[in-house]
Amino acid sequence: MAHSSSDSVSLLAAVGTIALTTSWLAVRRSEQVTVTRLRGVLRTLESATFPFSPNVLEQMRGLTDAHFIVLDRRGNVMASTVALERPFPRWADSVPVSEDLDGLLEYPLVSVGGDPYFAARLQAERPGEAAWLIVLYPVRNWREDRWNAAWPPLAIGATTLLVMAAVSGLLASRLGRRIRSVQQLFARIAEGQFAHVPVAAPRDELADLLVSANRLSDRLKQMQQTIRQTEQLRVLAQIAGGLAHQLRNDITGARMALELHRKRCGTAKGDESLRIALRQLVLTEDHVRSFLAFARRDQTASPVTADVRALLEDIRSLLQPTCEHTGVKLDLSVNLPEEAAMVGAGEALRIAVMNLVLNAIEAAGSGGHVWIRADRDADTVRLEVVDTGPGPPSEIQADLFEPFVTSKPEGVGLGLAIARRVAEELGGALYWQRQDGRTVFTLCWPIGDGKLDLAEKLPPERVPNPIPTSTPP
Repeated sequence: MAHSSSDSVSLLAAVGTIALTTSWLAVRRSEQVTVTRLRGVLRTLESATFPFSPNVLEQMRGLTDAHFIVLDRRGNVMASTVALERPFPRWADSVPVSEDLDGLLEYPLVSVGGDPYFAARLQAERPGEAAWLIVLYPVRNWREDRWNAAWPPLAIGATTLLVMAAVSGLLASRLGRRIRSVQQLFARIAEGQFAHVPVAAPRDELADLLVSANRLSDRLKQMQQTIRQTEQLRVLAQIAGGLAHQLRNDITGARMALELHRKRCGTAKGDESLRIALRQLVLTEDHVRSFLAFARRDQTASPVTADVRALLEDIRSLLQPTCEHTGVKLDLSVNLPEEAAMVGAGEALRIAVMNLVLNAIEAAGSGGHVWIRADRDADTVRLEVVDTGPGPPSEIQADLFEPFVTSKPEGVGLGLAIARRVAEELGGALYWQRQDGRTVFTLCWPIGDGKLDLAEKLPPERVPNPIPTSTPP
């Protein structure tokens, strides 16, 4: 801002200097024209042969704006266009001959009738004893000529200065407002408020700075969210580390007690209660393990290879009691060839699908329906979990796969985050959509090594074609 003001002052000073110089040169030219004209008159009169009568002198006065006095050899006035004092002043003898002078200011100043004149003298040999001709040029005319020559450049310069000052003030004001907006933006960023400032025309360096500042604001906002999320996960990992040991001990103790009871007392024929209780303990242990695997980022899912077909059947049988208790119908449809059925992270996939199906059962509610469907789609395995529930609330849809995002008062908000992480570890993606009044979560991963070029949440036009299976009732 200070640099811009200095430039404006320098420019105004330059314009003022140019105006003064132009005015001075115009005055000089005007004076040269006057001197040249006066010299021409003197040369013409000096070489003229006509007598200097009063009529001739009056005509010359009208043409030149000068006064003329004719003297004889004794210095007496023979004719004059100006009223002279009596007796005639003796300054006429001191007036130099015109050819000896170069500039108008070099002509002597004389006073005639109270008015100042530049005086020039030339020799005039004429009939009737005329010996000298004195030419008087009014100082008033000289000053008027100088002023008439000086004021146009000065007026133009003054007008230019005023216009430039007004324009400079306007530009400085606009520039100041834009600079203040940049300062305010960075002040808000420093206070942790990552809002945007609109970028208006013109597109100059300040506009580029605002664009960069807005980008910086976005990056800082993302970093703040990442730091906050990382801090949440760090605290969660600390809490989970303390709880995990106690939970595992409790689960192990309960499972050992049930197994010991089954060995000692046996079970009635057809009684599946102990087996179901043991499997529910296994399910609880899986939840604890998946929670810890997500909270501790340095731990990855087990790399044990598994058959997806057997894995899904195991999940169905494990969750069937839960479905019967909640009144939800659970169907499984798997159509995978041998080469597509094997997955390298079977335990992680089982945790992810378990979370998806449990969410679907809870969303479907009593009288609802849940489908687990798996099929091959070209070089991709696609697994869908479909439910008849209303779908996620609109206020959390944009962040549905982020940790701790949930609409359930008692929920933690980690199930979908764990499932997405597993999908990424498999080189695939997890996304969801509403289709025919149902909620469809789709988990895709490539067959063999590789990685799918899929976003974690795809728009409907990019969603793969539905798996060819019979329409659920």
